[in-house]
Amino acid sequence: MVTPTSRGSIVLGKGLSAGFRGLVQSFVIILLAIPLGVSFVFWPINLLCVMGIIILASTCFACLSIVFASLLRRRERFMGVIQLITMPLFFASNALYPIEAMPQLLQYITKFNPLYYVVDALRSLLITNDLTNIPMNFGVLLLFTTFFVLAGIWGLKRLME
Repeated sequence: MVTPTSRGSIVLGKGLSAGFRGLVQSFVIILLAIPLGVSFVFWPINLLCVMGIIILASTCFACLSIVFASLLRRRERFMGVIQLITMPLFFASNALYPIEAMPQLLQYITKFNPLYYVVDALRSLLITNDLTNIPMNFGVLLLFTTFFVLAGIWGLKRLME
């Protein structure tokens, strides 16, 4: 509360630390998946892009969490709301089934879900090697991350007042 460090540095530091944890967790998951017979595309450029996407995604969701924590202020409410947000984001993404199989309204809503772009990018980079949508996925994810970082800074400043 009294640190001379700027609020932006605190929020960005929390987000980037989540990004590093996400990289470590992803590495472990890939190591566990290889013996199970999952084949991945391990081109150097693909791996660099995967690392960028994971860092952006983890930073995005960590900053979203900071926004909700600053608004709710109580741990019990925060945990409940995060669960209320996380499950619909997951189920309304293309992680479990293709977006084409969803009802039309859910397809439209999915386009506003940052997890959709994360899953699409990682699937393209690691499985299919279809890189046509990577710039769009990266750009949209960068916009979401920037928005949530700025919202996290605002939330932390609001909390301090």
